Amino acid sequence: MEETRNSPFLNSQDRISNLPEDIIDRIMSFFEMKEVVQTSLLSRRWKDMWTSVSTLHFDTRAFMSSEAKESIHYREEKFDLCWDNKSNDIAENLDTWIIIALKHSVQRLTIEIEYNEDVTFRLPRRLFKFSSLTSLVLDFNGSRVVLPDSMCLPRLEYLDLRKIRIDDVKLLNKLLSSCPVLEDLILKDIVANNEDGVSVDIKSSQLKHLKMVNNYRTACNMAKIIKLTTQGLKSFICSDYMKLKYSLGNLSSLVTASIDMAATHEIEEDLYPERMIKFLLAVRSVEELTLLSDVVQVWLFIPLNYFV
Repeated sequence: MEETRNSPFLNSQDRISNLPEDIIDRIMSFFEMKEVVQTSLLSRRWKDMWTSVSTLHFDTRAFMSSEAKESIHYREEKFDLCWDNKSNDIAENLDTWIIIALKHSVQRLTIEIEYNEDVTFRLPRRLFKFSSLTSLVLDFNGSRVVLPDSMCLPRLEYLDLRKIRIDDVKLLNKLLSSCPVLEDLILKDIVANNEDGVSVDIKSSQLKHLKMVNNYRTACNMAKIIKLTTQGLKSFICSDYMKLKYSLGNLSSLVTASIDMAATHEIEEDLYPERMIKFLLAVRSVEELTLLSDVVQVWLFIPLNYFV
């Protein structure tokens, strides 16, 4: 029988079922989990095949009302969880999902929580002592995250922390210092309690790319001093408020920088230019420099021979 476009079978054989398992696994990776499970009804061979797929993709829009949106995406080396649901299931099950991912030796882990309630997340200690992890993204939409006292991430190269409340800035520093080969760091809207006046200490000879972003609220609740010891830094993006004092150290390796430092009513008029000049002096050797908003206004009043 000649095969046609509308004929999935050739000589009465199921060609899809006869494909190699890795090809079938790749095909099923594009399906929603509900559809993957439904393949168990196709034949005896397909009955248990769904249990061994390497990619799990859950979307509650296939199971629940359109108002609930949550997504879990797992691969052998990658686990992504995106949650936009007002139920308490996330707080109750997050640990379990992370531990399962770690048991599969994931290298890249992303957790994004869009949750509007005041929830505390106690992430498993094992997460912060996982030797295989190379990339970690945590976005908790302003919720409190409890970090352990001891952390060690020897292979972590990429760390992205967004909208997280941490009990003590010392714990943030411990997390940063626990990543000896970190190359990319993003800190965005981090609230870290700082009753002892401790600075945020970013100390890494391996760090190549750094992005610091704070809105006004987080700038008011962050450590007053941001200290960089990053002599190998290549690119630096900073969008912040000048009420935070930056101690930039040696940035002689810096190639590109984007600076957007806003003034606040707490900063006296003469203090802002002084801090800004020190900031600009630290990045003066860059090949490409982008200055935005208030920075440009200060730049206009700096004598041209100041940097000579």
